Amino acid sequence: MEAGETERSLETALNAVFGETRETLRITDGGIFLATPVDVLAHAMRVLRELGLAAVGSRILDAGAGDGRVVYALAVSFPDARVFGVECDADLATAAERSVATLPENRRPLIARGDYLSAEPLASLGGSLESLDLVLHYPDGNERALFEAMTVRGKRGAKLVFLSPQIAAVLPDAPEDRHEVPTRTGVRWYLRVHTPRV
Repeated sequence: MEAGETERSLETALNAVFGETRETLRITDGGIFLATPVDVLAHAMRVLRELGLAAVGSRILDAGAGDGRVVYALAVSFPDARVFGVECDADLATAAERSVATLPENRRPLIARGDYLSAEPLASLGGSLESLDLVLHYPDGNERALFEAMTVRGKRGAKLVFLSPQIAAVLPDAPEDRHEVPTRTGVRWYLRVHTPRV
């Protein structure tokens, strides 16, 4: 399947599960939930593939999994990766679990409720910050703490990727590799890739 077809196929699958989302923004106890548009997600997965950021056997975390749309897209796009999601909001964590339950069991992401800056939620899924190859995150005010945690405890060479519509750098003092994610609405979204521990 060609890249464009793969992207359209993923967008169709995401629309089937998340197309009727009524809540697009929520302030939670731990940060912000913003429902990433499905066209943005489909293209972002293509960019991640092109950058080679999720190899066979990769361990990937969506830090702040929201309603599960990012972990769903990751699981479909990278079937040979192990995908985890951690979400502090109980309702959103339940929605994420419900969303990924539609995937085949061998490709289903593991979801935990809790603070992604704490070791316990990820450990309850059999993971750890030290074992992750890739962490995705929507900047919600905790991006500096997440970057620092990965710098201290993360796997050497692991990537921290911010996906957001922000134009300014999320971490202005940390070198980033920025990739624009085109959208149908004209709003610019970016994938910002950091390597906290070289």
